Order: sequence, then structure tokens, then C-alpha cells
Amino acid sequence: MNVSEALDCLGVKRVVWIDDHFNQTAESLGKMLTQNIETTKACNFPELVEAVNLFAYDEVVALHHTVQALTDAGQARRDEILAQYLAEEDKKEPGAVKELTADEVSKVCDILGVAPEDRWPFEEHEAKLEALCKDGDDRVCYMIDLKASRGNVDDTTGLDVVGALHEMGSKGTAFILTHEATVETEAAKEETFLKLLQKDSVEVPLCVVSKTRFGPNDDGDYDIEEALRIAIKRAGVRKNIHEVLRSARDVVKKSFEEAMRDLTRIAPEQFEKFAVEKAYNEGVSETHVIERAVTARLSQGIRELFASDDRAQAVARNLRRLRGIPLVATKMQPDKRLAAFHEAEVWEDGKFLNASYSQLACGDVFGTMGNNSTWFVLLAAPCDIALRNDGKRGLETATLVAMRPLSPNVKPVESHYKLPFSLKGKRWYCDLRETAPVRLATLDIATLRSDGCVRVDRDQTKPEGLMDGQSAIYDDRTSLWLEYAGFSKALKKKVDGHYDEPLRLVFAAPEGFNAIKEGTVKHSQNERAIVWPLRRTGRIRMPYATALLNSYLGRMSRHAFEIDYIDDNAAVA
Repeated sequence: MNVSEALDCLGVKRVVWIDDHFNQTAESLGKMLTQNIETTKACNFPELVEAVNLFAYDEVVALHHTVQALTDAGQARRDEILAQYLAEEDKKEPGAVKELTADEVSKVCDILGVAPEDRWPFEEHEAKLEALCKDGDDRVCYMIDLKASRGNVDDTTGLDVVGALHEMGSKGTAFILTHEATVETEAAKEETFLKLLQKDSVEVPLCVVSKTRFGPNDDGDYDIEEALRIAIKRAGVRKNIHEVLRSARDVVKKSFEEAMRDLTRIAPEQFEKFAVEKAYNEGVSETHVIERAVTARLSQGIRELFASDDRAQAVARNLRRLRGIPLVATKMQPDKRLAAFHEAEVWEDGKFLNASYSQLACGDVFGTMGNNSTWFVLLAAPCDIALRNDGKRGLETATLVAMRPLSPNVKPVESHYKLPFSLKGKRWYCDLRETAPVRLATLDIATLRSDGCVRVDRDQTKPEGLMDGQSAIYDDRTSLWLEYAGFSKALKKKVDGHYDEPLRLVFAAPEGFNAIKEGTVKHSQNERAIVWPLRRTGRIRMPYATALLNSYLGRMSRHAFEIDYIDDNAAVA
């Protein structure tokens, strides 16, 4: 794929380059030279000696003399002065940083097809941008130097131009050219610049291009066309994602408004019978149907967008074509934001589950207290573990399965189930032999507290916001422990034997469950409580939780055969 084809994937028909290299008029070059008078002095231009000497006395007069001298010098000499000035600037840059040469700039312009009238200096660029945006610039690409006139080390005039494009309603693509980034750090520099722009609510598909791409490498070789293809590929990916997400944002808004309109027009009698009453009977929140209806409508709108929208289809075609331009393969970890998107699909955080007093469900994960927490996942048929509004459920016990981080030291065995997702930056597995029956009535205690801890404090009170089923079981789950926690030490010794069995959480448990096997009594001046060392950490969402349940049930129901006493290698006549 050549550069013009890559630009076509980017949707670009015109390239505008804003850079100090195009300070070719006497006026623009004169302003740059006088704005950086020390660099100009170091260049010792013969025709500017008088103007430079005047600068110490009258800057306005010095500028006038500079512009006049540059006008008299002619274009060819002005080009020489600009090149010498830029070379002198390079000497002041830190390290081995070098600016693009006039020859490199010319080659880039030729390859990108930058017309002479589209090679702008920073001077008076605002009016040109405004006119271009007004006419429509969705097919325009802007190449913008980060620094204007290279006056200050921290100069970011190029970002101001990007901000102006946003204010003008630009639909174009913006590149920031800088030698502050290497090929390896372009993405990090983009992150820095986008954060700066975000402070001013600027939303643009920005791409950073390191100027080192256009110069020779350590071996003295360079391929400007290949460098441009890669830069365009990076910008193309970013812009196409940006475009389809802009469309998706409009779809989400429209879908939500449609869902809201339809839900608010349902007759109260209809809603009561088919939504609230159904939810109540199943032991879930009365707003459960509203949540499902809204998320279903949003999901439907997004699916239709990606399946049939012309812009979304164009984005898919462009991304497919851009795959023909390979990016440099580097060892990298997935971006934390990508991991967070995926985690949102598979995991519900314990903070909001506990704060909302969410009832027990298949896939609930409980962790031990302390820094090196051990996790256990709760498994049972979802309909059986659900607490009905009368406080009853289909099971008294369910199954706890140990969840452990997967590491190179873990040798895979047939009983290991590797979870098909990452969680908290780790891969996990469950040993389907390391399980134990767990008393659900005790785990219910975690759903009656906003901190998700499996414990009952002497001064604990019934919270507001419980479902009817939870309200029905609250006294039964807490009264015994409240009574026991209130005993004096002397009386506690006499009744210890009567309470041992109710403190048991898991039964016939393997060694890995020893820490959570039973609760303990906390009797001190500052604390009176019954404590099981567990807290609800979160929940594995469907269908991942049921996939884990099915794997566990499959292993438990597998066929067993008598031992085969015939040697596998023996010959059978």
C-alpha cells in the first residue's frame, strides 16, 4: 500500500502543513529572527548586522530594518538564512535532537502531495483555518509542528492550533510533529498531549509523529515513504475508532431516549402486573425490568450500528485495509483501559454489590481478610440459590471452589479449570477437586451489610433498602449471633458447646479451606462480634459463572470405570 492509498483509508484528500520551515516571506522570517535574537546573533548574517545592533535600543525599528533587509535579499537568500537559523537552533536542542532539514521537508511535502499554498507558517494561520473549517475539512489532514519559532523549551503552540480546530468544529485529522518523542515513545507522548487537551474539553483524534521517522537511523539509512505510511496507519486506526464511537454516542443517546419514552408510556397497571410483580415473586429488585429494558435497547442500537450503518461499515473496511501496513512489533502488555473494558464484561465489583445489599448469586466471589487474600467462588444453580420474597430458597448449601492465580509454577492437571478471562491483571484457575459445601444461611450475612463482611456485630442494626426476602431472614440470620456476642466471658464458657456447630461455615473441606472453616467469637472491650474471615469481593458475571458451574458439574458427573489391568503396551492376540 502506497502513501496515497493509506491517506485514502484515512479519508484524506488534502494535507496542510503548519511549520516554521515555511517562514519564507520576509515578514514571517523577520518576526521569527527577532523573536529569537540570541540565535540570530550567533548566525552573524552580514545583511542583518545593523538590524541586530538596533534591537537593544528599539525592537520595533529593528524588526522593520530586518524585514526590509530580507526583502532586498530575495527568496533564494531568505531560504539560506532560514536553513542556517534552523541549524543554529539545532545546536541548542538537548542531546542528539535534530530538526528536519529543508531537503527532508521537501521530500515529505512531495510524497504527501502538500501543495505550495498549503504550506503555512504559524503566522496568521487562524484565519486560514477558520475559512477551511467553514468550507468543510473532513477530508483534510493537518501536519502541525509542536513548537512555533522554537522560542521556548516548553512551547506547545501546536497544541493551541489543535484546540482552535476543535473550537472551529473541525472534522479533520491532526498530526503533531515533534522531536520530543521517539518512535518508541509516540504513544506515551500522545497520552500526555491528550490529557493537556482534555483539560480544555478538546476532543480530537490526535496522533503524534516523531521527527526521527523522517531522518536517517543509526545506520544512516532512512525511508521517508515507509515512515509516512506507518504514521498514517497509526492516525488511521485512531481516527476510524474515533469516528465510529462518535456515531455510537449518538446512537446511545437516541436509544436511551426511545427506551425512556416507551417505558414511561406503559400503563401503570401493565407495569405493575408484568414487571414489578414478576420481579417481586422472583426475589429481585422492582426496578430489575427497567434496568433490563434500558440495557437491552442500548445494546440493540449499538449492534445495529455496527452491523448496518454505512459509516461503521466504512470504518471496518478502512481498518481491514490498514492491516496491510505493519506496525513495529514490540513486547507490550495490554493497555489497562482495554483490560478494564473486558473486566466490565466479566466482573461486578464488590463495592457496589455490597452497598446495594445484592443477594447471593452463582458466581459470587468471597475473599479472606488480609493482604494475601485467598478467593473462593460460590457455585449453584441460579434459580436454586435465589432468595424468594418469603425468605426461602431451593438449597441450604451450595459449593465453594477455590480460585487461585495462574502462574508458570502451576502445573496444569485435568481437574484445573482455567478461567477464560483476566481479572485484576491476573489469569486464574479453579481446581475442581478443591471444593467444599458451604452453608448459604451464613453467607447471607454478607448481603445484610454494606461492607460485605461475613460477620455480625453486637451493635449491628438492620439497614434500609433490603429486599423483602432479606428482610424476612434478617432476624433469623442475626439473632443467635447477636445474643451470643452479648454474653459475658463467664457465661460464654458455659454455652460454648451449644454454639460450635452453627459456627461451622464449610463441611468436609480440604486443607485449603481451614482458614474459613468456622467463625470465631470476638469478645473484648472494644469488640463483640461473631466473625467469619470472609468478605464478598465481587461477582463473576454470566455466562462465565454458569460456564464454571457446568464445568464443575461435568467433572462431578463424569463416568468412572473399573481399573484396566491390561498393560497398554501389551500385545493382544
